[in-house]
Amino acid sequence: MSLTLRFLVAVALLCTAGWFAVVKPVLDRIERQYLEAAEEPMVDLANLLAEIAAQSWDRDPPAPDLADALRRARAREFEARIYHLVKTRVDLHITITDARGIVLMDSMNPDRVGRPHGYRDVTLTLQGKYGARSSRTDPDDPLSSVMHIAAPVRDEAGAPLGVVSVAKPKRDLLVFIEHTRDRVKAFALAGAAAAFLLAILLALWIAAPLRKLTRHAEAVATGGRPPAPRLPGRHLARLGRMIEEMRDTLEGKRHVETYVRNLTHEMKSPVAAIRGAVELLQDTLPGDQRRKLLANIDGESRRLEALGGQLLELANIESRKQLDAAEAIDPAAIVRAAVDAKLPAARNHGIAIDVAVRENPRPRGDATLVGLAIANLLQNAVDFAPEESTIAIEIRRDGDDAVIEITDSGPGVPDFAIDRVFERFYSLPRPRTGRKSSGLGLCFVRETAGLHGGSVTLARAEPTGTRATLRLPLNSRKN
Repeated sequence: MSLTLRFLVAVALLCTAGWFAVVKPVLDRIERQYLEAAEEPMVDLANLLAEIAAQSWDRDPPAPDLADALRRARAREFEARIYHLVKTRVDLHITITDARGIVLMDSMNPDRVGRPHGYRDVTLTLQGKYGARSSRTDPDDPLSSVMHIAAPVRDEAGAPLGVVSVAKPKRDLLVFIEHTRDRVKAFALAGAAAAFLLAILLALWIAAPLRKLTRHAEAVATGGRPPAPRLPGRHLARLGRMIEEMRDTLEGKRHVETYVRNLTHEMKSPVAAIRGAVELLQDTLPGDQRRKLLANIDGESRRLEALGGQLLELANIESRKQLDAAEAIDPAAIVRAAVDAKLPAARNHGIAIDVAVRENPRPRGDATLVGLAIANLLQNAVDFAPEESTIAIEIRRDGDDAVIEITDSGPGVPDFAIDRVFERFYSLPRPRTGRKSSGLGLCFVRETAGLHGGSVTLARAEPTGTRATLRLPLNSRKN
């Protein structure tokens, strides 16, 4: 199902829910609302007529002036345009009964005079309650319904004399009711149509960048290198960047494959050199040449051994999902051991290493892995630190983390490399030698930190240099 169709279905469901939750209750309420509005003035009118009738109740029949006034009003000729209703005659009716409920006057049915009234409007009023009813003159015709409101007639002492009941057909009210219902339905349908149109425009507006992104992904999948599309909005722009990063990652994997092949090719040279040196050593050579060949063999073999060891260590840690046995470790002791191992190489270049233990929290983890990670970070600092400089190591607690921070005063990590230095086989040339390392050390540090539930970051130090920060949680989430 396309995004546009999903939007339309969602809007259709919302409109349907809105119809049953809002519009239908309003339509059902309209009739009652109009009848309530009409009933309120009828109550006033019934009580007013009851007071008028009480003034001439002792005459026979009671309140002849009231009956006469009603007859004259019904005979009037007029035309009142009340919005969509044109009213031309008075349709109000009055019924008067005595205190026993016997009809004394009925403007709608004169033949009922002298008979018991018997309907609830008069019966309830005689009982001292609010008397109201709605009845049809034709049981099969809902438009024949008539509203009846009754009020008691009392003498000056408050004794009941009878009842005045005012009746008004609902037919005229139904005109307003149906008109209002039609207007509500029209507004609801117009709102639904507007919602559908807005949904279509919104779906097209949202789908446009997605279609652009889809075309870009398709081009990338076919091997093309189109420029990254410009997408609106934070999330869409981030999605576009993620696709670009995915492409870079895929290309990076291909680059790694190429790099490994090149690395294998490079390994052939030292292996060949070692074999050649061994063959030469089989002959009789002067002592200096023998020592030089042996030194070359030792250096190349150590390099190959280190590379193989790093690859094995990295492969081992990448295959682990969690620590096998976590124990409380001593960051200060691990750092001092790493410093002791790297101090001779650092002193060869006049580099001092200063260790400051602000606080020595005890995270749980694998001391060997953490030691290797710190050794890799310290080796990087030694490689990039200028001669006659100082490498500062600080151990402290930051919230729920143990923090080991190593800062050198070298050239710092370039901006273009800050996000790539933890990639496997990615390495920067060392300032003193111009040679790159295996590119496996920082990758190993990242994997170690992740295995402990922590993190490692590299950032520029001020005014110059690089600050490596290793965080290990005191309550490891990975153990």
